[in-house]
Amino acid sequence: METVWYNNYRYFLLLQHTPVYWIDPPQVPVKEYLFYYPSSSDPTQPGDPTGHFPVLSLIPGSYHYQPVVEEVQFIVPPGYNPAQFRSEDAIKASNYPIIPTGNYYVGGVL
Repeated sequence: METVWYNNYRYFLLLQHTPVYWIDPPQVPVKEYLFYYPSSSDPTQPGDPTGHFPVLSLIPGSYHYQPVVEEVQFIVPPGYNPAQFRSEDAIKASNYPIIPTGNYYVGGVL
């Protein structure tokens, strides 16, 4: 079971974390934002994970949902307010680095 945030609500998903490899990934993958502190050598690159629950751009049952999930790294400063980032809109509105990883997996179900 994995706990995630979606539009300021907490959900619990059954894990079905199967890696998927594509040459040409789908147009609208679900994004899973994973929280990282900045690297000590380069503040625009991920360092250690923060322990914050991931934030999903869509959940099962949402319009355009598909079971393919792309991992995205979100770099936050030490001392950030975790309650501030519980939706994709809040993440995108921030000025913090968002780094697509190109890693995809088949996601979970509610």
